[in-house]
Amino acid sequence: MPIDVDWLYVNRIIKLRPSGKIYSAQVIAAADRLNELVRAGIPPVHTVIDGRDVEGAVDVGLGDMRKLISPLGEGVGWMVVIQHSVRDRFLTALGPQIAGA
Repeated sequence: MPIDVDWLYVNRIIKLRPSGKIYSAQVIAAADRLNELVRAGIPPVHTVIDGRDVEGAVDVGLGDMRKLISPLGEGVGWMVVIQHSVRDRFLTALGPQIAGA
């Protein structure tokens, strides 16, 4: 899976590491897995997104995010985004907010 979603620190910190070219179906699957881990964890559950290995722009329009991804549930903590550029960090952090997280 081009988006690895798993515990960095069990029940407290999730790592989300996309790589290669990313498409809508992969974003949906990663969001579902993220929600599953948040529900299983001890609130607040924090997330670290390391997108340095993504190739090109993610093939998901910001306007489609709300339709594609269900909002994150209760217990969500901080989100840390690691990207090469300020624009990419901004867009990565903006996605969950548009989805209603």
